[in-house]
Amino acid sequence: MSKYLSSFFKSSTPPSKKADESPKTEIPILEFSSKSCKSIDDPITEEEALKVKEIQQDRAELTKNLPEEDLSNGITLKFDPNSWLDDDWNVIRFLRARKRVVEDTKKAIIKTFEWRIKYRPHAIDPNEIQEEFKTGKTYLNGFDLWGRPVLVMKPYNQNTKVPDLQIKAVVFLMEIASKIMPSGVTKLVIMIDLSKITFNSLTSPKVSNMFLEVLQSHYPERLGKGIIINAPSIFLITYKIISPFIDPITKNKIFFSSFNPSKSQRSTQKSSAANSISGGSSQNTPTPLENTSSPVDSAPTSQNSISESATPGPLSTNPNNEKKTPEPSESLPVGSAGPSATILDYFDPLFLESSLGGQFNFSFNFDVYWPLLVKKYQFIG
Repeated sequence: MSKYLSSFFKSSTPPSKKADESPKTEIPILEFSSKSCKSIDDPITEEEALKVKEIQQDRAELTKNLPEEDLSNGITLKFDPNSWLDDDWNVIRFLRARKRVVEDTKKAIIKTFEWRIKYRPHAIDPNEIQEEFKTGKTYLNGFDLWGRPVLVMKPYNQNTKVPDLQIKAVVFLMEIASKIMPSGVTKLVIMIDLSKITFNSLTSPKVSNMFLEVLQSHYPERLGKGIIINAPSIFLITYKIISPFIDPITKNKIFFSSFNPSKSQRSTQKSSAANSISGGSSQNTPTPLENTSSPVDSAPTSQNSISESATPGPLSTNPNNEKKTPEPSESLPVGSAGPSATILDYFDPLFLESSLGGQFNFSFNFDVYWPLLVKKYQFIG
C-alpha cells in the first residue's frame, strides 16, 4: 500500500522541451469570449423555487438587526442585503448548501450578511494585499470547458506569514471570480499545484481551515471542482488534518490528478467539445486580455451599493428536462486520499497553463498581472 501511495502522489514528469520552447505570454485569461454557457448546475425544482420566494418574503427578518457598515478605510462602496436577496441565484446556492431547510438557510444568510458588512469583501483596498500576489502563489487565470473561472494556487511560492492577509487575498479573488463568470455559470475551479511543495511551504492547517470556513460559509455552491495536482506523500499530513473539517459536499468536488504532458495532444478533441458546450463557433473560447499601460486606481470608489450576485439570470425551473452536458466522472484508487481524474477531461489545453498540464505557456509577472486584476475588481460595483 505504501508503495502504491508513493507512486500515486509523486511529482510527475516536467513539461516537455517543446512546451518550453513555445512563445510565452504574461497576459492572463480573465475573460471568457462567449457571453453565456450552457449550465451544468442541477435544474431548479418547483419546490426550490417556492422556498426561494418564501425566504425572500422574510427579508425584514433577515435584515432587521444588521450592523452599520464601517467606511473608515475610505472606500464608500456598501453592501446591499436587499439587492442580494433580489438575486434568486444567491438564495438558491445557500438553500442547496443547507439541504433545502429554510430555517437553516435563513440563519446562514444572516451570518453571511453580517460577515459582508464587517469584512467588506467588496471594498478591499488592493494596496493592503498586493504583497500576497508578488510571487504568483495565488491568482485567477483561464476557464474550464464549462466556462468556470480557474483560481490557481501554488503554495510553493509562499512569501508571507500573516494568515488574515492570506485569506483576504483569496476573498479578493473569489469576488472577482464571481463577476467574470459568463451567464449560466455559478461556480469556479480551484487548482492547487503541489509539484514543488516542501514541508516548509505546506499551507498551515490553521490557514487551510480558515479558508474552508470562508468558502463553505460565505461562498456555498461556488466550488465546481477542486483539483489537487501532483500531490506528494507529505501532503497527506495536512490533508488528513483538515479533511474532517471539509463539508461532505465540498469533499466530493475534490479530486487528485498527476500531470501528464503527453495528453496535451487531445487539444483538437477538447476544442470541439468546448464549441458544443458554449453553443457557438470555434471562436467561442477564452482569450487573454489585452495588455494596458494605463494607470489603475488602488481601490474601487463607486458609491453605489452592491450585492454578491450570480450570473444565470432570473430563477426558473426546468420543465422541459433540458439535457445538460455532464462532467466526467472521477475514480477512487484504493488507498488514495481522494478520487483521481484526468485534467484534460475538464479543459481545452490551449487555455490551460502549461505548468498545469495544458498548452497555454503563461509566465506570471506581477507588474503585468496586478493592474489587470485590480481593474476587474473595480468593476464589481
